[in-house]
Amino acid sequence: MVINQRGGVSSIEFLVSFSVMATVMTFATTMTLNISRVWRDIEHHRLAVSELSNQLEELTLLRGEKLADRVSEIQPSDFCKQGLNEPRISATISTDKLGQRIDLELAWKHQPVERKVRLSGWAIHQKNALAEKTDQGGKP
Repeated sequence: MVINQRGGVSSIEFLVSFSVMATVMTFATTMTLNISRVWRDIEHHRLAVSELSNQLEELTLLRGEKLADRVSEIQPSDFCKQGLNEPRISATISTDKLGQRIDLELAWKHQPVERKVRLSGWAIHQKNALAEKTDQGGKP
């Protein structure tokens, strides 16, 4: 008895294998694009936090009119402008028992919504800090 074995691939086998391959490639491409978007968002957030941290470090060293003038003139750095889409930075000063609180907010355009990062810090006056330490029984 002779068995006729055919070599090659039938059209149904080809269609099934092509469908599986197309599904896997679509899934892999989608995952790659999503991961790329997440990494880009993380990099933008890191850049925004770094910018606010640098600005806040500068502002906490100033006092009085110098601080108020610098807050009114605050602008994003050139590095921030290169890395973020239309960044805008705003600052406000308020006073509490720790000293002058400086609130910074950096916003930038990110499709489809605007992203924001906020950071606060205190410009602690040295004489106030020493007075509080003395009041609490500590050595000046």
